[in-house]
Amino acid sequence: MPARFRSCWHICALRCYRGLYLGVKPLKSLHCFQGNELGFDTMANARIYKPAKNAMQSGKARTKKWVLEFEPAEAKTLDPLMGWAGSGDMRAQVKVRFDSAEDAQAYADRAGLDAEVIATRAPKIILRDYSARFAYDRVR
Repeated sequence: MPARFRSCWHICALRCYRGLYLGVKPLKSLHCFQGNELGFDTMANARIYKPAKNAMQSGKARTKKWVLEFEPAEAKTLDPLMGWAGSGDMRAQVKVRFDSAEDAQAYADRAGLDAEVIATRAPKIILRDYSARFAYDRVR
């Protein structure tokens, strides 16, 4: 293997490029990195949360896993030509998914991130039958 691909980062990137990690979770390729190898600043801020259900659809896809997301390092600016909003912060594009909050917190500690876990609220489910919608004493 060439000298430029000896670091773990380059080996994993090369394997992903060749398609050896197709069908494998991205977390499998991040297990061997430390914070300095990933290029994170010491004590960078991150949020760990469980995404909410999409309000436009009834499905609950992508709501079972926990997400580690970086807080923005700089404010967004307007492009003078097109008027698009953007920034030079590349970490804003990174979202890492985990099976549990403990796994995400362990990864953040290993990578040297100052992560805040945002607790989820359980949805309030009101069970009633169809005829309850037309009851005379229904609260409007």
